[in-house]
Formats: sequence, C-alpha cells, structure tokens
Amino acid sequence: MHTYQLNYPIESQVVETQGIVLVLGFFDGVHLGHRQLLETGKKVATEKGLKLAVMTMNAHPSQIYGPTDVSVPLLTTTAEKTELMAQLGVDILYIGNFNGPLAKVQPQDFVDEVLSQLNVKAVVAGFDYTFGKKEVANMSLLKQLAKDKFEVYEVPSYNQDGQKVSSTRIRHLIEQGDVDQANTLLNSIYQTSGKVIHGFKRGRQLGFPTANIDSNAKKVGLASGAYTVKLKVHGQWYQGMASVGYNITFDDVKDLSVEVNIFDFDEDIYDEMVEVKWYHYLRPEEKYSSIEALIDQLNQDEIDSRAYFKALEK
Repeated sequence: MHTYQLNYPIESQVVETQGIVLVLGFFDGVHLGHRQLLETGKKVATEKGLKLAVMTMNAHPSQIYGPTDVSVPLLTTTAEKTELMAQLGVDILYIGNFNGPLAKVQPQDFVDEVLSQLNVKAVVAGFDYTFGKKEVANMSLLKQLAKDKFEVYEVPSYNQDGQKVSSTRIRHLIEQGDVDQANTLLNSIYQTSGKVIHGFKRGRQLGFPTANIDSNAKKVGLASGAYTVKLKVHGQWYQGMASVGYNITFDDVKDLSVEVNIFDFDEDIYDEMVEVKWYHYLRPEEKYSSIEALIDQLNQDEIDSRAYFKALEK
C-alpha cells in the first residue's frame, strides 16, 4: 500500500494516472460500518479495473468543522489506521493534512481541485458523510457538484442489534468498560500504547508485578476495572491481566493508573514502549477489606484470564 500526505493544492506525485476509486471518511476504529464502505469500494474498483484508494484526515472532523476545538478521543491513531487499511487490501491511503489550507477548501473546490485532480473515477461514502460544515457539505451536495466528473456511490447505515455501528457508539462502550461488545463492532481488538514508567511497585509486593503504563492521552480511556489483555514488548505478545483505576484499596493514588501483570514474564522493561490489546472486561474496580482479600481476587482474575485465552484457542 502507498501512503501519501495530502496537501492543497494537490501535488502531482500523489496522483494515480490510471484513475482511482476513492472511499471517503475519517475511519476512526475502521469498524464494521467502515469495512462495509471498503468492501463496496473494492467491488467498484474491481469492476472498473482501478486501484482502491481511501482518503482520511489527520484530525477529527469536529476539530476542523465543529463549533469548538474540543479534542475527541480516538479509537485508532493514524499509524494503527494505516496498518488496518493495508491489511484490508487498500492500494492507496491519502492522509489529508487538515492543519493547513486543505481544511478551508470550499465544497465546489473540493470536488474540482481535490477529487478531480486526484483523477477520481468513482467516490464511495456513507450516507452521512460530510466534507465541510454538515449543514451544507453533505452527500446530496456531493452528488450535485460531481455532475459528470465522477460517479458517487452512497452506502447506507450499517446496523447491528437495531443500532447504527458508529465510532461514537464504540467510544461509549469502551468508556463504560464493555470492550467485549466494542471489539465485536470493531471486528478487531481495541489497542492502546505507552511507555512503561515507575509506579509504587506494590504489585510485586503482592506477588503480581505490574508494568505501569503511561498511555496515549489521545486514545479513548477505559472504565476503571480489571481486564484480560495481551501486551506486546520487544516484538512479542504476552498474555496478562490489567487494572485500570486508582488502587482504591490503598487510598494513596490520586491519578488514574494503567497496570498490566504479564503472565510468565520476568524482565525489566522500564522506559520501553509497549502495546496493549484489551480483550475482555473481568470486573469493576473494588475496595477490599484486607490485602489477603485483594490477593485472592487477583488470583481469581489470573485464573479467569488464562481460561479466557484457552477458550479462544479452541
């Protein structure tokens, strides 16, 4: 897959001379709804004998076109999104640089000086896609402005359990701790990353040493509680369990912490960058009456987590 940063005006080196089928969207999470768009794009591209391209943005649309500059937590970083697009068979990925002039392009110019300049033969987008202020620059306007320049394919809502599958819905699920359902809608495992930092080293004293992770603040934060996870360090994935919360049994932690107990692992990984996949929500954070009660629960969490992974292997 070729990946290009897209600036305005369009630079000749990013243009596919044979033409492309372009799928439009922000694609946060690259979830089941997004995959329906990509499948439609792939079908059209195959029929036309063209390459499949995707255009996304380097900032959330609400930051570009919204009334405020409030940051929306992300399901996927640009790097994660890029990896998923490559796995799904996209030929060209355009990452729009919306920190520059591209963000101010008017709807007609977007069609004439961006899409047409990219040699687009067909555009695929969701029914609710917007390319500017949503009150104006919606799919109806895109079809009008495209005229005879290129075809426009509008993909309807993708629903599951009677609800639209959307990035907003998945964010809410993760924030509530329901990573199991979120992962179903993502069709992948929610992932975070961060540097291993020094903590209280209390886990080691309890017999469950943990990697304390300073996670990416731009990603969607998880609800407090215990989770079944995998952690990647030095290029290898390890099974484990994680605690998200304030260690309320001890009453001395003021900031939210993310700690992972890595199974069958005993290495010093301070200051290492790691990745965490969040597979399963075990239980909410609890305050225990004694250290012994906490240790008993941690033992049960490990039993449950190992059993979860064993069941996945069947």
